[in-house]
Amino acid sequence: RVHGGSETMRRARSLRPRRAWLFMPGSRTRFIEKAAKLDVDVVCMDLEDGVALDAKAEARGNIKEALATMDFGRSDIAVRVNSPSLDKAASEEDISDILSGPSLPHTLCVPKLDTVEQLEWVFETTAAALAARGGDGATSSPESKLALVTMCESPLGLLNLPAILERAAASDAPLDTQGVIFGGDDYAAEAGATRSRSNDELAMARQMVVASCRAYGVQPLDVVQIDLQDEAKLVAEARQGAAWGFAGKQIIHPKQIAPVQEAFSPSPDAIVEARELVEAYAQHYEAGGNRGAFTFKGKMIDTPTVLIAQNVLRAAEAMEAG
Repeated sequence: RVHGGSETMRRARSLRPRRAWLFMPGSRTRFIEKAAKLDVDVVCMDLEDGVALDAKAEARGNIKEALATMDFGRSDIAVRVNSPSLDKAASEEDISDILSGPSLPHTLCVPKLDTVEQLEWVFETTAAALAARGGDGATSSPESKLALVTMCESPLGLLNLPAILERAAASDAPLDTQGVIFGGDDYAAEAGATRSRSNDELAMARQMVVASCRAYGVQPLDVVQIDLQDEAKLVAEARQGAAWGFAGKQIIHPKQIAPVQEAFSPSPDAIVEARELVEAYAQHYEAGGNRGAFTFKGKMIDTPTVLIAQNVLRAAEAMEAG
């Protein structure tokens, strides 16, 4: 059952902005210290791809200390654990250890989530870890649940994404699933695709992620750009993602923060245009136009166009609120 449109829109608007999702290896304390001082929507301390096998335990310790002692300002503090689809024992160790620390992250990130069964395992493992810590962890209140952001990184995960999000939306879910990150490189590898500058080989998959996420009121987060020297490509890719409906984008270096967060923020001109259109609609409605179409600056405007303008204004409000 896909949720009704107004319900999912309300839920999506209530989520904190995640325009730039910055990964930092948990094994590099110096990097984490720098990340804590950055004006970025999300700092995600990594235990997966960014950490060598022999440094996992050290990374968990670093992350628990950072959660307990560092001030990350307005940033969403996330931790990416190892994938249960690749190494269930490592994933369980990550979840149990991180959630046993003195302070919890805001968000748990689980990569390569391919099936509903894997999501159920994450729920069970996390619920057990939270119950073990007592009163500040185990809770059924939607407002105080630990947030979950999953990663879709395979054709199987893509095809199962609607079912995964359906289960995640159930009232008995112990975590509040708020987003899905699309891992383009891993997806391409499993799909047998060749990566290109244009990202054409990922177009259908990216749009399917957006559609599934928006249908269930969670944030779709776009692919990473690994060429740190090509800011023009980064900006073009981020603007395209924003135009397609993505809420944000993965990044891997502080220099990518500003251009990505700007790309996923309404421009001043767009805000002015949206405000004028909404005000014109209100005048039209009050004059007896009900919900019929009307003309604005030479364009025929109907309800969907007004809703898009309202989305722009709400996005601007969310950015201002931080």
